[in-house]
Amino acid sequence: MGTLGPLNNVIFNNPELFIYDRSSDFATRVLDFSSQYGPTSWSAEQSLFAPNVFPNYGDNSKAWASATADGQREYLHLGFDTSMRIKAVRIFETFNPGAIDTIYAKNSSTGNWVVLYQKAAKAEPPASREWRVDFKPTDFSVNEIRLAINSPAVPGWNEIDAVAIVPADP
Repeated sequence: MGTLGPLNNVIFNNPELFIYDRSSDFATRVLDFSSQYGPTSWSAEQSLFAPNVFPNYGDNSKAWASATADGQREYLHLGFDTSMRIKAVRIFETFNPGAIDTIYAKNSSTGNWVVLYQKAAKAEPPASREWRVDFKPTDFSVNEIRLAINSPAVPGWNEIDAVAIVPADP
């Protein structure tokens, strides 16, 4: 049995391998998704809260995976409890990383989506990674993120264990 984690009573199987960054806010709600492999295992809900697969690498039912390995573009639309200006997004990819090609933030005031990051997807080395994407701090509050995933560009299932936003300095 793991030990109690510092956020949302998450249990960490390898607490000595994961250092929780208290300056981040992990996603707590799935607002929409393109597909998921199963209704429970590999479901979109597996991408919520602090990581429970990372730093392990491999196909794991406790991370989100799309319905097919390379069938189509995919997306995850995730919500956060606190609306804040942000300066980074942290994504914990635990199987076949590199398929995310665009990260959007929803402006809490206007409801408009803003591109925070955009670059062609490309396969990364076969290892889990905490991918931190830094950008100029938003001048608006954010409590929704959308990850656009070019699944066909990175062979195999592209699994995501957790997503967090990092608040901008006050």
